[in-house]
Amino acid sequence: ASPIGADCPVFEMFTGGGDSNDLSGRTLQFDAVMHEVCDGTDNDCDGVVDEGFDVDGDGWTTCEGDCGDANANVHPGATELCDGLDNDCDPGTTEHVDNDGDGQSGCAGDCDDTDPGNFVGGTEVCDGGDNDCDGAVDEGIDGDGDGSPCADDCDDSEPDAFPGADEDCADGIDNDCDGWTDSQDSDCGGGDDDTADDDTADDDTTGDDDTTGDDDTTGDDDTADD
Repeated sequence: ASPIGADCPVFEMFTGGGDSNDLSGRTLQFDAVMHEVCDGTDNDCDGVVDEGFDVDGDGWTTCEGDCGDANANVHPGATELCDGLDNDCDPGTTEHVDNDGDGQSGCAGDCDDTDPGNFVGGTEVCDGGDNDCDGAVDEGIDGDGDGSPCADDCDDSEPDAFPGADEDCADGIDNDCDGWTDSQDSDCGGGDDDTADDDTADDDTTGDDDTTGDDDTTGDDDTADD
């Protein structure tokens, strides 16, 4: 049985037989008329404090400030959710927080509330982000009009550069988006055949294996020339 609180009133009730001197029939009873209220006290003297005042089991009673004791997501210190409720029981806070200053909160649909360039109704640009929050990234963007989407185009501001283009060996542009430009590109007679080549760029940036007349200047069969 739960212990009776020290401040709880008690009385003796005779429950024995006909002999009122029979102490075995004397039983301690607590005042059952008392009712529990939410005040931090064991009002009904059952050994439990404020029972029945944390209906949702979130650890907060109504007298401790739980403003929504039917919902475990509502109590002081709770995180604000996009549910239209005062989750943290603080009227001064709101779920509509605009963390990136773009005029739209996450609860209002901002798909990335850390980037002001991304929000519902935003204009899609080629930046790797979902600017208009429609679930697609860089869709429909071809900045230079070369027919290659910006996500695939190595330079979406240069219409002469896109995957599959013919390499122009004298325009200073990586036309075919393979990482090599002009004479460095294999399409122009360049290109490297290893990762530790015979010179500082590739096997043939100048037409021979080196610039001094030998096999190379640093990684050849000797330190001078053949």
